Amino acid sequence: LEDNNITIKNKTIALDFGSYTHPEIFYSNKKYFISTTDTDTQKVYVFDSNAKLLPKFPVYGSSMIDIDNADKDTKLELAVKGEENSVLIYKMN
Repeated sequence: LEDNNITIKNKTIALDFGSYTHPEIFYSNKKYFISTTDTDTQKVYVFDSNAKLLPKFPVYGSSMIDIDNADKDTKLELAVKGEENSVLIYKMN
């Protein structure tokens, strides 16, 4: 991540101008996910390993995230800070 550009596998995506968290890489279900959060607009971006933004993203959130399977189904969940004293859980497809 440099300024408002994120590069994944030599593909550069221009994001809106903002203040972004350091990108994080997650590996789950034999897939890689790359995330960053714009703390100014409180938007969470998650990309696949081919630099494609996942469907229904960005979503609301105000912190770095965690991705894991938090329940008994096979779908992944994303946890992120919402308002001051709240945690949001999103189910990922």
